[in-house]
Amino acid sequence: GAVEAGEYPRRDLIAYDDIGQNGERILPFYRYDSTWEGLYTIHGGFTDWANDGLGIIAFLNELWNSSQYFNSPELIAQRRDPNSPISGNKSRYFFDDHLEFGDQFVEWKEYDHPDFGKVELGGSWKKFTRRLPPRFMLEELCHRNMAFTLYQANEMPLMQMGETKVENINGDVYKVWVDLTNPKVAPTILERAAQNNVVRPDILTIDGRNVEVISASWITNKVVEEHRPGISSIIDQRDLKRIIVRNGHPGKTTRTIQYLVKGS
Repeated sequence: GAVEAGEYPRRDLIAYDDIGQNGERILPFYRYDSTWEGLYTIHGGFTDWANDGLGIIAFLNELWNSSQYFNSPELIAQRRDPNSPISGNKSRYFFDDHLEFGDQFVEWKEYDHPDFGKVELGGSWKKFTRRLPPRFMLEELCHRNMAFTLYQANEMPLMQMGETKVENINGDVYKVWVDLTNPKVAPTILERAAQNNVVRPDILTIDGRNVEVISASWITNKVVEEHRPGISSIIDQRDLKRIIVRNGHPGKTTRTIQYLVKGS
């Protein structure tokens, strides 16, 4: 909302860019931009609260743009022609006369005022103009915004277990590799949310009878690990059967965890 708040972390921007750029394709005249740069400065606005305080990806879009009255390339060109009946402010009257049948413009009428006698009232517009869409266009507006909302909801994180591999090391000691995949755009935890400590961490558990987890680590590169074992990031936690992941899992990403377990 404000330039002073700084840019979102790069990992968060990857998700925002993906969803926001598709939003431009779903919503007419929507510009994916930061609020302070594209509209105006807001301190403590809804998107700030949702993103920084709740860890939720949030967007702010205007529901209506007056350019939607005449939106074909030909009509846009006519609006720039001073001799056109839809140039400048004349376009509002044309639209009201021919598409709304004069419903939105209030004509001048005489009224008897108790103190001033006969007066005229009118010459103004009703509420369904400029900042609000014409009523017959409400269905499309609502449908497009609903579609964008459902699209964003469909890109919420969806953790899945992928390929698994087990290798016997010696006796009842095994190496277990598990791929953890998030095919959606949104990470399980926004980086800003992790920095602000405003959401619960992810929990990764392993269960089994008589199973002891000797060690656990994240595999930096699965292909490299197969040819040169040992290049991994050791997880230094007390209870390796219940691993706490505070920075979440990025969107459209597969990570591999390696367990060294003992049991039968």
